[in-house]
Amino acid sequence: MIRQEAKTPIDYVRRGTLYGTAFGMLAGLAAVTIHGDTGREAIAVWRNWIVACAVVGLAIGSIRAIMLQSRFRHIERQGEPPA
Repeated sequence: MIRQEAKTPIDYVRRGTLYGTAFGMLAGLAAVTIHGDTGREAIAVWRNWIVACAVVGLAIGSIRAIMLQSRFRHIERQGEPPA
């Protein structure tokens, strides 16, 4: 059985970046194929799609990590006795 560990904020950032990169590879390949680019131009266009989608994935993963942190802080504050 695989042990399930608690997710940390960096896990969400990594996962978002990896999913964004994978989506960028597919979207870039489709864009190059549809547009009909060849040679170095095709490589540059494909690379730009990969980088752009990875940055978007990084941003989404970071937002998710921030939301996770704020939720944990909110839960910790609720556990404190009222003053």
